[in-house]
Amino acid sequence: MKFNVLARYLKYFSLALMVVFLGLTVSFLYLNFYETITQARVIYNLKNQVDFELIDVHLYNQINQNLANKNSLLEIKVRELNNPFAAPVAASAPATPVAP
Repeated sequence: MKFNVLARYLKYFSLALMVVFLGLTVSFLYLNFYETITQARVIYNLKNQVDFELIDVHLYNQINQNLANKNSLLEIKVRELNNPFAAPVAASAPATPVAP
């Protein structure tokens, strides 16, 4: 009895399964082949509109280094700074020999 019911709906089930596989196949082909070809055509068309300019890498690195040097802080050595509030150091007079 169950086999007759299964046999009756088997062709509908297999037809539905084939439609699902066909849909998955069409979807795969669309996403992986057709869209890729379309994107390649768009890139080819846009490539003709772009102006290519050669970049001087040496000049770029030099400018970048100059900007980095300009923006970096100077190292200040506190011990080597002159204190403007300190009393001036008097120059010592040359020692003269005392006559006996």
